Amino acid sequence: MPRRSKIRLRESPPRNPKVDRESRWRLTLEQDLSRVLVSIATLLISSGYAYGRMSKLVRMAFVDAAENAISAAGRKATIAQIAASTGLSRTEVSTILRKEERSLIGQDPRNRAVNVAAGWLTDKKFCTSKGAPRPLQFREGSQDFSSLVKKYSGDIPARAMLREMQRLDMVVRDSSGTVFLIRPQAPVKAANARAIKAIEPWIALVRDAVGGFDKQNLTSSTSQVALHFDSIPQVLAVLRDLNARRAAFVQSIAELGVRPANDNKYSMRINIAVAVARPIRTRSNHNRRP
Repeated sequence: MPRRSKIRLRESPPRNPKVDRESRWRLTLEQDLSRVLVSIATLLISSGYAYGRMSKLVRMAFVDAAENAISAAGRKATIAQIAASTGLSRTEVSTILRKEERSLIGQDPRNRAVNVAAGWLTDKKFCTSKGAPRPLQFREGSQDFSSLVKKYSGDIPARAMLREMQRLDMVVRDSSGTVFLIRPQAPVKAANARAIKAIEPWIALVRDAVGGFDKQNLTSSTSQVALHFDSIPQVLAVLRDLNARRAAFVQSIAELGVRPANDNKYSMRINIAVAVARPIRTRSNHNRRP
């Protein structure tokens, strides 16, 4: 009888608890980062801020961060090393590091809507000899809004582009269907710019806490409270009270330490931030018209 060969089953490698924890933390990081980016993108889209512009700023930020991290580790921040750290190509890193490329930061790479507006202002088929945009019918011949969109927006349908430009307050359309260009790009809302500015110090505090020499695990809790008032003087009085309470709270926290600052054994950093939105006028129910 032929001998039966013994089949050896390959044993699966033992699970590494550390790798499992790292995978969970990576998933958590990406989920939370996704929520942060969606919130920021919502602010940007409402002001017509294009992805191309954001993409360029993100690439520049990654190059700067990699350069700082490599230098802090006592190594020379070469183009190859920065490319390895960021995932960008060496050509991209080299381009970003050029001074003339950095000078383009003040320019706004155009999104599709701005491309259409630029064509409207420069193409002789759609503007006057003085560069004024002609009023255009939505669809009527070779010099209508649909033709303009087809020429300058790529694969975006004319109706979708019209709705987007209306959302950004770039065009208006009258009852006869004529489309008028009223501004060449979307206005950046002051509230959105202030919101981004308000976020930056908080992110910087987190960066310094976990990225400095004394790395720390952060904990946080957030509460949101809505207050209602009858007059602006009441609002101003509450703002003064909040500032006074914040100062007193900071002082009380500082007094919790039990050792002198120059005789540290263990240290803890506490970041305190208070965010207050401007008051808005609301109508009470009994003043609303049916």
